[in-house]
Amino acid sequence: MAGGAIANNATKDDRRRTYYRIEVRMDSGRIQRFDQSSSNGLRTGQRVEIQDGMVYRAR
Repeated sequence: MAGGAIANNATKDDRRRTYYRIEVRMDSGRIQRFDQSSSNGLRTGQRVEIQDGMVYRAR
């Protein structure tokens, strides 16, 4: 599964943990949102892969 990261926003929850809300525009045009504890070095516009619910840069 691949798409492009279109937003990468760091937020702190009520326990002061940082998490990233990453929006991915899939090849189909659909947008999916993922919350994860690391941005994994993603930048806006990069091609990405989704593995086990986590977003990573495409290889």
